Amino acid sequence: MDVYFERIAGVSAPKSAQEQAAAPAVTPAPANSSTPSDALDANGFPLSPMQDQDHLWFVQAAGLHRPLAGAASVARTMALSLIISGALTALVGGLGMATGGTPVPLVLGLVLVTLGSIDRGSASALVAADPSAPGKLARNQLVLFGVLGAATWSSGLGRLSLPSAERLAQLPDELSAPIAALEPLLTSGLLVATLGFLGLVHGCLALYFISRRRRVTEFHTELPPWVAQVVVTIAGR
Repeated sequence: MDVYFERIAGVSAPKSAQEQAAAPAVTPAPANSSTPSDALDANGFPLSPMQDQDHLWFVQAAGLHRPLAGAASVARTMALSLIISGALTALVGGLGMATGGTPVPLVLGLVLVTLGSIDRGSASALVAADPSAPGKLARNQLVLFGVLGAATWSSGLGRLSLPSAERLAQLPDELSAPIAALEPLLTSGLLVATLGFLGLVHGCLALYFISRRRRVTEFHTELPPWVAQVVVTIAGR
């Protein structure tokens, strides 16, 4: 058994009486001797148990894991924002229901908190180089777009109402004519633009997360399993 592991375990292999008698006496090396004793430090641990190739493996592993850690950081930030905004929305919705309001804000808040919790768990899985994590994060972005899009459409956010025909008739022609010409934009154009912006943002995020799937594959295929396990263990702390 290696001396280093014997030291950790606190045990060593028993020796027979003949082996103990035949073993030569070991004279301690002088304190000023320049010859190392099995390359151990003052506490009896190896100065470096790794070879040069092992160091190179960990340098490569750090580069391969960096894109996963970056994507996980983005996912954690989004998860925190969803949980906070969802909790506030649910709180406002709960107070509104107490005064006879609609339960829609409460439901929306709970949905946002749930999506944020899923993002948080998927971020931790991505740090651990779980192959299923990128797909979960991308799918969550599409679900979030659907939820926010439905809420935007139902609330009419971005949709402006025109003055009534009677009020338009009271305005001068130089004002009523431009307002009537802008009717499609005021009634639905801004709403469509808002939905398009949401789709662009969440669509790009979904593509970003799904692109990390290739990074996860590279991390597992280009590294020895024991190196990958050490890196994900340390990164997950």
